[in-house]
Amino acid sequence: MQVVEILPGWIGGPGDAAPTAAGQLALDFMAKKLPGIIDGGTCVVDARDVAESMIAAVEKGRHGEKYIVGGRYYSLEQLSKGLEQVSGVPSPTMHVPHGILMVYAWFQETIGSLTGKDVLVTREGVRLMHAKMQIASAKAERELGATFRPIEDTLRVVVVWYREHPKSAT
Repeated sequence: MQVVEILPGWIGGPGDAAPTAAGQLALDFMAKKLPGIIDGGTCVVDARDVAESMIAAVEKGRHGEKYIVGGRYYSLEQLSKGLEQVSGVPSPTMHVPHGILMVYAWFQETIGSLTGKDVLVTREGVRLMHAKMQIASAKAERELGATFRPIEDTLRVVVVWYREHPKSAT
């Protein structure tokens, strides 16, 4: 049996009914629940690009290989401005200091451990975003033909999808 691994970045896209962390960010943005912008970012990939890469991996991937399908790096400020552009909702202008966000994440984790509820903001998540790690998808692009659509396209379909499926946004 041939085994090929696809390692995606932070996945976003239409149909995110769960929602994932990326979907929740878009929902919180549109509901004006984001108090400010944090210093950090991540590599974002459209779910449709991940799906296409998975199909390509079945057809072209080499046994035992791992392919990073990370998309492109965007700061959270860039994502916020992109969401503003496609949704018409104004982006927050305040920048939240890293230390304050770490304290907030600690409180969220503490409340989550006491109540048993999941939390969206964790100290590890804040650290990872703040590290501004960028991953390369060159191998997947070269060997699988992976391509990544512009972030504006992904953000636009996410906003439209949530507006057309308001029950998914609750």
